[in-house]
Amino acid sequence: MDTDSTLSIARLKHEVIGSTPVLPFSLLSGDVGSIRNAASRACDVPLSAIEDIYPCTPMQQGLMALSSKHTGSYINQELFRLEKHVATTRMISSLKDVINAWPILRTRIVNIPHVGLVQVVIKEEITIPLSRNKKELVESYTDSTPSLGDRLSQFAICEGNSPGESFVLWRAHHAIYDAWSVNLLLQDIATCY
Repeated sequence: MDTDSTLSIARLKHEVIGSTPVLPFSLLSGDVGSIRNAASRACDVPLSAIEDIYPCTPMQQGLMALSSKHTGSYINQELFRLEKHVATTRMISSLKDVINAWPILRTRIVNIPHVGLVQVVIKEEITIPLSRNKKELVESYTDSTPSLGDRLSQFAICEGNSPGESFVLWRAHHAIYDAWSVNLLLQDIATCY
């Protein structure tokens, strides 16, 4: 393929992507109302909290299947030490803003009969727990594994052992992120702060 053809394809791709809005629920096939009701029950949220639903990728399906067979697999838990000048309340506000801006951080995966695994984007009040005991917080997150219908991304803030020491704990299922997106997420949190 010559350079002109490559540029033409790139322009066409940009035009198509830039001009084609994807409406909520438009990627579903079947009875959207029934799918929404089933997702609402599976996630234990009101129907009005469901912002969108779309199919899972084959990779997401595989990761969810593997993590259901091997407890704790494909779950990442990171503890980020905050600089002493970082205000906890401001960090909580920044995390909430980023979570609201990134639908994938509010996504749950459920199995809908006759449809399969789908991603359900939930719009709900974001809470960021604040813990005074880092060890207990880390253990509580480590001891639980998200399954179908559960939150796949959770943030918390905890104090350290030294005065002024604090951390952000982030636990996420690999079905909703990759290494590239983690860097973007951290940049957005820093920018928002």
